[in-house]
Amino acid sequence: SLLIDRLLFLARADNNLLELELENIDIQKELDDIVESYFEEILKKNITVTVVAAVSVMADPVFFCRAVDNLFGNALKFTKEGGNITLTALKKDNNCVEISVSDSGCGIESELLLKIFDRYFWVESARTKGKKGTGIGLDIVKAIMKLHGGSVAIRSEPGKGTEITLQFPAAA
Repeated sequence: SLLIDRLLFLARADNNLLELELENIDIQKELDDIVESYFEEILKKNITVTVVAAVSVMADPVFFCRAVDNLFGNALKFTKEGGNITLTALKKDNNCVEISVSDSGCGIESELLLKIFDRYFWVESARTKGKKGTGIGLDIVKAIMKLHGGSVAIRSEPGKGTEITLQFPAAA
């Protein structure tokens, strides 16, 4: 049912059938709630999680949480035991708000970064051995950012980790 929900979301996004319900979001609270929902897995893997987000953003709260939850879940999945994940939110000089999820995980090869947000793309390598996924999570993140008039970017280096940044435009 989760896969069906995700596919329906993408179909609605592709056909402009989704509407945003913008609210002023306390990012620190939302990020803390997302981290708390993974408490058991964080403890099990002995992951250090840092959240720094003393800003707010105008966004749809459901879609905002869905995007960040997806990124945090991926970071947790690909960060080895004893690693760290950092979530930050900053207001930039142009009044845009950037939310970044960075990890000390296995990283992604540069030639795969161009495809990482493509629908159904799944990295077939030792990186994903034994890990499950559908290949649509990052496409959902991209769709959510498009709905908000924002963007998503990725930086990664094999063996050093990955950082994905969401940029929400300044509120009108």
